[in-house]
Amino acid sequence: MTFASISAGWYHACGLLDGQNGQIAGTPVCWGAENDLDADENVVPTILSLVRPMHGKDEKADFGQADVPAELDDVPLSTISARRYHTCGIRADNGRLVCWGLSDLAEVPDEFAEESFSAVSASWYATCGIDSESLVRCWGSNRWSTRLQQFIVPTDFAATRFVTISTGANHACATKEDGTVICWGADADVSTPQLEIYRPHATVPGAFTIINTRQAWVPREFRASPINPPPTPTPPPLVYPDILRIEPVIRGVSLRPGEAARLSVQVYGRQDIRDDALGDSPKIAFEWNAEDLLSQSVAGNGDLTEDVRVDDARGGNGMPDDRRVLYTAPLEPGRYRVRVALQVGPECLGARESETEQDAVDRCTAVFDVTVLRPSMEPSPSPEPVDPEGGIPDIIVDGDGLNYAVFTPEDGGAFTAEPCAFEAPRGAVNNGQIIGSAID
Repeated sequence: MTFASISAGWYHACGLLDGQNGQIAGTPVCWGAENDLDADENVVPTILSLVRPMHGKDEKADFGQADVPAELDDVPLSTISARRYHTCGIRADNGRLVCWGLSDLAEVPDEFAEESFSAVSASWYATCGIDSESLVRCWGSNRWSTRLQQFIVPTDFAATRFVTISTGANHACATKEDGTVICWGADADVSTPQLEIYRPHATVPGAFTIINTRQAWVPREFRASPINPPPTPTPPPLVYPDILRIEPVIRGVSLRPGEAARLSVQVYGRQDIRDDALGDSPKIAFEWNAEDLLSQSVAGNGDLTEDVRVDDARGGNGMPDDRRVLYTAPLEPGRYRVRVALQVGPECLGARESETEQDAVDRCTAVFDVTVLRPSMEPSPSPEPVDPEGGIPDIIVDGDGLNYAVFTPEDGGAFTAEPCAFEAPRGAVNNGQIIGSAID
């Protein structure tokens, strides 16, 4: 057998199988605690010291703490804790507590029977755990009622959230979410639990008396240090960028007030060859902004909204493409400029030999000059579409028998021949004419 974790009590030990060699991961296995130990050495180690009388007392060792209940045969546990007279674990499927051994210690109180727990620790006379709300809960046998008082969570920390807990014979320690440790118990007068709180510059109580085992004493070197602090994030490795420059597809754009146009950039790689796919990496972010060149606009600089690839040659997945935006012109006529830039260094190649830093910035920036027309500059309205006189055929057939779809001024037209399609709106054909279209 191979184990993922183990826990040793006074008279027995338990472990959770690691799932190797066909085992069910998390299956609890316990050994020891029998008065007549006859273990198979090929399965588990023989621990004779676990069944000998302790401290000169003829104590009974076996209270069933090593007998895993039959109902847990196929139930994996996420954690297990073995102690003197009992064993407890947490079911991996629902977080419920399970305990076995000395009856009044192995009984989970009704108030916790349906609770889910993230941690559990069995003690000599009690059991403590951390419930789903990260609160510490402790309970035990009434036969050791004075001992149980040592496990009462101090009222100052009854609502504190904890992440781990460990119990000894006469005390308990728990780790808060910030990594600091709180311990209580092990007091000479067990009717008044002794509490120690460890923070930087905290006053440290003196040594304990009578019991004086320092169970609740956190060593000085650990008092101001969180237990298992989060690791320092490792910075991502430097990546040499592949983009040399970006250019606007159309540098100059004329729009009416409130009219929208799509602005897009072309991406060029290290060899100065266009390769727009270089801009598709999630590590590349095109930063767009608009400005009023005359600083006289009273209606804003226009709106830049995220464009969507609806006709992408790679499948039209509808994902945003920040190489393109939809620019809506402001209502105030004038001259405007839209810039899009990549960060020099991480996204776009930095200054090369014979280049300045500004040269690199200009190379990694594309500029669009936008003119918003005045009403007097707008073209005169187009005349209403008029079809030619006489009948208009549905299909035109040429001398070779090839069929042509008919497009007219009033109706426009559409032509589809897989995998291609073409559509013309009303007014696209000059008045008085018809056009035939076909794909050979």
